[in-house]
Amino acid sequence: MELSLGGLIGAVIGAALGAVNFAMLAPMISEKLRAAAQTEQGREELQERISTARRSILAFNMLVFVGAGYWAGTTFG
Repeated sequence: MELSLGGLIGAVIGAALGAVNFAMLAPMISEKLRAAAQTEQGREELQERISTARRSILAFNMLVFVGAGYWAGTTFG
C-alpha cells in the first residue's frame, strides 16, 4: 500500500479538526452526564461513564476525521 503525500497532509489536517471537535464535544457530554448523577453511588459510576464516553468520542472523531482528511487529500492533492 502506497501512501501519498497529499493523503498524509489531509490526514494530519483531519486529525487536527477531529481534536478541535473533541475539545468542543467532550465538555458538553461531561456536563450532561454529571447532571444525570444524583446519588453518591451514581457519582462513583459517573467517572467511569465519563471516561468511557470521552474515549469513545475521541476514537470516533479520529477515525472519521482522519479518514475523511486522507480521502480529501488524495482526491484534491
